[in-house]
Amino acid sequence: MTSELRPLVRQARLSPRQVGDLAVHEGQVGATEVSATLAGIGVERSAAVTERVLDALDPDHLVVCGIAGGLGPSTRVGDLIVPATVVDHHTGDSFDASPLGGRERTGTIVTSGELIEDHEVFTSLVDAGCTGIDMETAAVARVCADRQVPWTAFRSISDLATDGLDSEILALVDTDGRPVARNVLRFAATRPGRLSDLVKLSRGASLAARTAAAATLAACREAAGGQ
Repeated sequence: MTSELRPLVRQARLSPRQVGDLAVHEGQVGATEVSATLAGIGVERSAAVTERVLDALDPDHLVVCGIAGGLGPSTRVGDLIVPATVVDHHTGDSFDASPLGGRERTGTIVTSGELIEDHEVFTSLVDAGCTGIDMETAAVARVCADRQVPWTAFRSISDLATDGLDSEILALVDTDGRPVARNVLRFAATRPGRLSDLVKLSRGASLAARTAAAATLAACREAAGGQ
């Protein structure tokens, strides 16, 4: 989302550039050349953008950087997850991440193309060892696997899956995560009791986006020999 891209661009001082029909931000992080762009929300959108990125930029390594929902009692807002594996919730397919920098890859996150609100499903995911859930990483990993491009994910927890992020709140943004003004105004007018939930989520997402960006850039520096 734009809110996930923004701290990465600011921290790395990346500059905008147009590569064909792909809008990117580029710069140097240590000795590593970095290009960043929006994947968008959801498996179909992120898979299509990944294809475009690989075609247009031919990267040595692809990184998923952003926020995720937390799973399990030990997970906290702001925690960083660098998963060893991502699982596609709908197909059961799993994809192994590649190392980048010195950050250890541990655990599993799960990707779902639809927002999950069933607590029994959350329990089964925790029992299976998942600590985070998102809507893109498995789709990106699948494209990378097909194209034999190494990938790594840096996801930070913005909220807990059991906290109540639901379809009403997801509808407040477009596919790039930009607020849809009319939907926000309607939500504020019809759900005033939930505005505190929205504020809490916004603060958690901001912290998580900064955390994921910092970890991604640190890994890029380490991958280039710590320069």
